[in-house]
Amino acid sequence: MNDIRRLMARFQHRLNTDWRSRWLTANLVGWIGGLFGGVLLLRLLPGWIGLVLALLVVGVGIGSAQAWALRGYSSLSPRRWVLQTALGLALASPFVLLILVPVGAFALTARALLPALVAGLLAGGITGLLLGLLQSRLMNQGNEVYWRWVLACAGGGALCGLLTLLPIIPGLPVGMAAGALIYGWVTAALAEQLPLS
Repeated sequence: MNDIRRLMARFQHRLNTDWRSRWLTANLVGWIGGLFGGVLLLRLLPGWIGLVLALLVVGVGIGSAQAWALRGYSSLSPRRWVLQTALGLALASPFVLLILVPVGAFALTARALLPALVAGLLAGGITGLLLGLLQSRLMNQGNEVYWRWVLACAGGGALCGLLTLLPIIPGLPVGMAAGALIYGWVTAALAEQLPLS
C-alpha cells in the first residue's frame, strides 16, 4: 500500500512540476473520457443530432482537460478554450458522418481493415484541423507558430483517428489511449512554443 501511495505522490509531483506530463495526461484523460461520454450519448440518442451532441461532449472533455493543463502556463480563458474545442469537434460532425460511419460500417461488415484505417485517418485529420483552427483563434495570429499549431492538431488528430480504429475489434481502449498520447505528444511540442498569453 505504501508503494502505491509513493507512486501516486511522485505522479502528482510530476504533474505539478512538469508541464509536458500535465499536457499528456490531460490529453489522455480528455480524449478517452470525452470519447466514452460521447459514445454513451450517441447510443442513447442515435442519428445526426446525437452525433453533433456526442462530439460536443467529446470537445468539452478534451477542452476541459487541456484547460486544466494550461492553468498557470497561460492567461487564456479556460471557458473560451473549452468552448472553442467543443465547437471545433461539433463542426467536424458532418465529416465524421460522411467519412467514418459508412466506410467504417463497410469495413466492419466486410472485415476489411484498410478502408476503416483510411477513414479513421481522414476523419481524425479533419477533426484535428477544425479543432486546431478554432483553438488557434484564441492565440496571437501574428505568431509564426500559429499555423504550426493548426497543422499539429490536424496531424495529431489523423494519428489519433488511425490508432483509435486500428484495434477496432478486440482492444479499442488501447488504441484510444495510444492515439490520445500521440495527439498530446504532437501538440505539446508546439504548445510549449506558443505565447498563449
